[in-house]
Amino acid sequence: MKKSYVNDYSNFIKINYPTFYKQKLSKMSASEIIFFKNTINNAYKTLLVIELIQINRSTQNYSLTFLNEINQLFKRLFHIIPINDQYTFDIFFRAISEACLRLIVSNSNQNSVQETVAQQLSFKSMKEIIIHDSFLFRKRDKFDYLYTLFSTCSKSLHNPSQQMVDISLFDDQFESTVDYKVINSRIVKINKILLSYIIPDIFKMHQSEISLSYSINIKKTMNKTEQLFLKRLPK
Repeated sequence: MKKSYVNDYSNFIKINYPTFYKQKLSKMSASEIIFFKNTINNAYKTLLVIELIQINRSTQNYSLTFLNEINQLFKRLFHIIPINDQYTFDIFFRAISEACLRLIVSNSNQNSVQETVAQQLSFKSMKEIIIHDSFLFRKRDKFDYLYTLFSTCSKSLHNPSQQMVDISLFDDQFESTVDYKVINSRIVKINKILLSYIIPDIFKMHQSEISLSYSINIKKTMNKTEQLFLKRLPK
């Protein structure tokens, strides 16, 4: 059985977000609970992957600014969940998709986009850079989900009257439904981009750089498909 973080997180929200715990979590259906648990475990898994990169690249000539931003955003996810608002999730995932794209465009051997420049680029500009960058363009199938995620979340932000669930003040928000199946799917796909593209192609990690303690944690946490991405790294 894979390591689960759900009990720890449930205890955290029971203490810090008791209204969400009593009014929402305790009343979820069996199917909602499954996707909620998967969301929590996969979010923690993504943090493990990011930490793996940070530890192995912090002392080398790599910029970790955008990776650190992704890390901080994912940590905030655990505080966003008890808000119980799909619109807030869309804001979060739009920020994630942008941070991932900035990380990608600022780390290509084929262009000279400085980090400070990448921080100011619009989504349209980043797409243009990728189109005209031969290396990134060849690899785009590994991360083109970020385009879809950005577009989907942007529609929610640009048309809030169509996307927001009507609530009154205060506790009414706990009556709305968050689609954890969608939330979990987004996290899984982002984690796949980290494993299949960002680790091998941006940070050029090797198997030998993964410590024994991390190897054990990876086996406890990741499924076989996810582990395979790391096993394919150069030795």
